[in-house]
Amino acid sequence: MNKVVPRIRIATHAAQEAYALAAIRNGQLARGPHIEQLEEQLRERFGRRHAILTNNGFAALFATLQALGRPAGEFIHTVVASTCFAMVNAIKAAGHKVEFVDLEAKSMSMKNTGGSSGDLGRVHIVPDHFGHVATLIGQRENPADIFIEDAAQAFFSRTRVRSTSDVLVLSFYPTKWVSGIDGGAILTDNTALFEVLKRTISYIDQVHEEPIPRFNLGMSNLHAAYALGTLEVLEEITERLQERFAILADIATQNGLKVSAPTPGEVPSRFIITCEEMATRDCLLDTLNARSIGASRELVWLCADDLRSRFPVAADLINRTLSLPFHPYLTQDEMNCIERALEATCC
Repeated sequence: MNKVVPRIRIATHAAQEAYALAAIRNGQLARGPHIEQLEEQLRERFGRRHAILTNNGFAALFATLQALGRPAGEFIHTVVASTCFAMVNAIKAAGHKVEFVDLEAKSMSMKNTGGSSGDLGRVHIVPDHFGHVATLIGQRENPADIFIEDAAQAFFSRTRVRSTSDVLVLSFYPTKWVSGIDGGAILTDNTALFEVLKRTISYIDQVHEEPIPRFNLGMSNLHAAYALGTLEVLEEITERLQERFAILADIATQNGLKVSAPTPGEVPSRFIITCEEMATRDCLLDTLNARSIGASRELVWLCADDLRSRFPVAADLINRTLSLPFHPYLTQDEMNCIERALEATCC
């Protein structure tokens, strides 16, 4: 059964179609000028010296770990709960081990566990959840530590609130609202790392055997063209998200619900509610979905069952949060349906 109010809706803008059609008509599907154009725009928007495009967000994380050249089997820090397993799978695929870290409640990102010691430092993959920027990024204690920031859910926020991470990773998957059909990007000021990354993601220029493997992880020109079309309407998408968030926030608070609100400069990518207890959250989910409103849990455990008791903040957020339908194309009628459903709930 189709949802009356779907959790997510993907729409196509005229600018996206125009850029994609230009690439198709010029036979610029795999290679073409749109790749360099998109890289240039990303450098400007995020204030980074270098940008390199990949075929998805996972590839951006994996390629970064490969290019860093860290010792095999090293423990890499990342969060114990998130919305997908890309970070964990990238760590494992790169030949490393995962060391899970609890969340902190406000940003719902990685908790500060204190700086590492030693000249080598530690590598941390830190996600920006739901449009919030991770507070840990600005709390570097050991200069040798390396922070890879997964800003897949915070493209809009990180163009406004500049990051001090060593590497910023983006995703152009459609549900991140800056669509490139699919794709990823790696941004950094580290020139030496950038030179290794260029060789890591492509072997198009390889003419002889090399001791270190190279991969075919680059973004296609067609996807870059589509993403450029998205950037043409970025301000429109931003305004739509902010307007719809404000309306939903009023509806939710009038019904006694706690909303995870953006801080100055942040642009929300999801609408997250924190309930008083898990039973209330589950009741609310059941009520909304019974009315064909696509409410959902967002955070999931990334670790094995027997480790979960070590991470109380993550457990609390997983058990008490849910998301309401939220996207740039949410209509007033759909928001009215959500309002009526919340008013009718007895949770």
